[in-house]
Order: sequence, then C-alpha cells, then structure tokens
Amino acid sequence: MINLFISVHFVSFVVRSVLRVLLSGVTKNTKFVTKNTTNVLLLLIIVACGCKVQNQKPVQGSTVLSDSSLLDLIQQQTIKYFTEGAEPVSGMAAERIHTDNDYPENDKHVITSGGSGFGVMCLIVAMERKFITREDGLQRLEKIVHFLETADRFHGTWPHWWNGETGKVKPFSKKDNGGDLVETSFMIQGLLCVRQYFL
Repeated sequence: MINLFISVHFVSFVVRSVLRVLLSGVTKNTKFVTKNTTNVLLLLIIVACGCKVQNQKPVQGSTVLSDSSLLDLIQQQTIKYFTEGAEPVSGMAAERIHTDNDYPENDKHVITSGGSGFGVMCLIVAMERKFITREDGLQRLEKIVHFLETADRFHGTWPHWWNGETGKVKPFSKKDNGGDLVETSFMIQGLLCVRQYFL
C-alpha cells in the first residue's frame, strides 16, 4: 500500500511540475493549472497507461518484461537516484544530477527538502523490497535526520534548497530565501512514514 501511495503522489508531482513548465507562458495573472485540471490529466494518463494494444509484437532484439518486472525495474532505478545520487554529507536528494559531472551553475551540492521527502519514502520501499538492507536504510535516514536537525530553518520550516555540505539555505529566488511550507510538508510526510515504518 505504501508503494501505491508513493507512486501516485510522485506521478501527481511530476505531472503538475511538467504542466507548470509547459503552461507557464499561457497566462501571468490567473492560475491556469488547477488541482482539478491536473487530476483529470493524471486520470487520463493512468487510463491510457492501463490500456493494452492488441496484437502488438515485440521489436526484434528487445526484452519483453512482465508488468511486475517492469515495476520492479522502475522502483530500483528510482531508488538509485536517492541512494547512489544522494549528496554525500547530508544524505539528501540532489536538486539535479549531471551525469557528466559538469555543473555550469556550480550547484553540485544543492539539495532539496521536498525531493528528499520523496527520497525518504523511497528508502522505506527499498528496505521493504530488500533492495537495500534495513541497516543501510537506517544509517541513511539517521544521516538525513541529523542534517535536518542542524540545517537552516525558519520558525521550524525548512527552505526549498540548501547547500548540502554546509546546511545553509540556498535562496530559491531573489525574494524567496526563507522557509518553504510546501517542500517542508513533503519532508514531514516522508518522516511520518518512517516513524510508522519503524514502530
């Protein structure tokens, strides 16, 4: 059930993010992308993904995966982002990863509070599915929690971004260098799931 919860929220997050980028130029004064619009599009995507094409033959040389194997592969690759791609000092999710290790904006150590909340939930799935050991998962979670205890906060609210090496806030924009309630809520949701998992 936790896997389904994480998957639905992650897909919803991705769809909303993509829509915001695609539709950002549509209007400046009104909020074009509403939650209902996003939910309808998310439902359409889920329905479309659930439809099967009749008499479709695999491409020669390709590997055909069962639905279960495909989901396992997707989960394993997603978890790698939060384990192998974790910022080494904080253990948290990088805002972006450049596989060529070229960071033109000098943002290699920028980490995200909300994305790390998703990462915390992915660690639960990784432990439960035996992709990582419980001990490894617990060590990673303890590193993250220690970082959160010592990193910049604003009246209890974490910022959108930090420098993962120092724990100092990295301003999200010129006028926004403080706490971010939405991103903090993603992290809190992840930590609440961790609490329940280890009870």
